[in-house]
Amino acid sequence: MTVNFTLYRPSRIRILPQWLCAIALLFGFAVSHGQVIHVDPAATGAGDGASWGNAQTDLQSAIDFAATFATQFNPAQIWVKAGTYYPTNTNNRSIAFELKNNVYVYGGFNGTETQLSQRDPVTNLTILSGDIGVLGDDTDNSYGLLYASSGIVHTTIVDGFHLQDVSTINETSSPAAVTYGAVGVQGSPNEVIVNNCWIHNNEALFGSAISTIQATSVGKLSVRNSRIYDNKLATIWTTQTFEMINVLVYDNATALLRQAGNTTLINSTFHNNTTGVTFQNQASNPPGQVYNCIFSQTPLSVDLAAQPFITFGTNL
Repeated sequence: MTVNFTLYRPSRIRILPQWLCAIALLFGFAVSHGQVIHVDPAATGAGDGASWGNAQTDLQSAIDFAATFATQFNPAQIWVKAGTYYPTNTNNRSIAFELKNNVYVYGGFNGTETQLSQRDPVTNLTILSGDIGVLGDDTDNSYGLLYASSGIVHTTIVDGFHLQDVSTINETSSPAAVTYGAVGVQGSPNEVIVNNCWIHNNEALFGSAISTIQATSVGKLSVRNSRIYDNKLATIWTTQTFEMINVLVYDNATALLRQAGNTTLINSTFHNNTTGVTFQNQASNPPGQVYNCIFSQTPLSVDLAAQPFITFGTNL
């Protein structure tokens, strides 16, 4: 990897007036932090989301509200208190949490934090569950949990959640939502980042954990610092630009099926997955890259059409 540095000469540096520095600091703070909306279903305050005491009680409503003022340079943050959240309080299996442009959603809070760094997703379990019907009966679960579309022209982030209990196993038809999985991408969102998440106990026809088969090759889904485990059927099914960094993928059925799009796997481990990792490709599709990855008790298959276009390496 080549890194280019630009050296600026001292003669180019100018000292700003104090009043201009103050304005820059003020706006810089706003850009780096953005407005925070708190979510706690048990809150009884004003409901404006400005504090834990006045938290909003519905996650999707908080996301929708944040999207009304979030911008590329001043994204909104959603802080979600520990607990279990369902995409709907009805039996409509097609409803999922819809991610929005420039809205960053964080889990792992106990409801007292004043800084993002104070949260603890390991201790404060924040669960997005598709078990909307009879608890423990997967035949009436949601088709998907998180849904991202072309409306995301910049970036959206989901960080610190358990994503679980999606099921399309008893579906014989093919509604669009069937392909969503725990994280479903449709169209061409610019960038969707899933970070510090546990994606497990999902089952779907195409991508129980992650599905991008209704997405175009434009746009990018990035999964980082996460665990993907105990998912059934095709766990990760991708046809768009897909990136996986520092992810453990284990005890699943099909670990990853890449049909098209530019797939990059970095510093990730695939262990004890039944049908392994498959790269399917054609000459017209972008190449794939695999760097510093471990495949243990997980078959790795690259078809003849894809083989010339896959790069394997130990260093970036």
